Amino acid sequence: MALIVWDSEKELEDYIYDKYMDEHGECPITQQVQPNNIFRQPNLGSYGIADIITASVSENGMLDICVIEIKKETITPDAVGQISRYITGVNDLIRKTYEKTDVYRDNKSASVTGILLAPKITTDAAFILNYTKNIDYYEVLCDLEHGFSCELNSGDVSLVNPNYSDFGDYFNELSIESSENYKRFCDEQCGDLNEH
Repeated sequence: MALIVWDSEKELEDYIYDKYMDEHGECPITQQVQPNNIFRQPNLGSYGIADIITASVSENGMLDICVIEIKKETITPDAVGQISRYITGVNDLIRKTYEKTDVYRDNKSASVTGILLAPKITTDAAFILNYTKNIDYYEVLCDLEHGFSCELNSGDVSLVNPNYSDFGDYFNELSIESSENYKRFCDEQCGDLNEH
């Protein structure tokens, strides 16, 4: 399989954006319903300039916004921080809009998510994404045989053979003590409830 290598992030971004514009009804990354609005290189002030932001309003009135950060090679912890900054900027903009606009005061429901798009991800970045609920990593694949595709990577990472050393024993003892204290607390609380 001959992989296509992107010369720059801009080249990959151009390709993704053009696919957004050419597709009818389907997002080229998630294969879900195409968003209503697609913004390229939107300036979020001091939060930075995102690669792509999509926005649409769902049938229930929810404002769905997705920030897309594209890397031509690898998602690193810095990239996770970068997209988190953009998401914070969008959330800040939404909050400020709600404060100033009567139209949005009745419907404050908005969902802001992120997509990191690259051929690879570092182990540390994957560990961070394990605990980040609103950012997904899509592995972008492009080869001469199958063309362009994006595959959701769950990001669930753990070490194959972690050597916990002394901490494993300590944690086991702490876990047992915690369970005993919790049981004692519950027994005391139930006893107090039964007396009333």
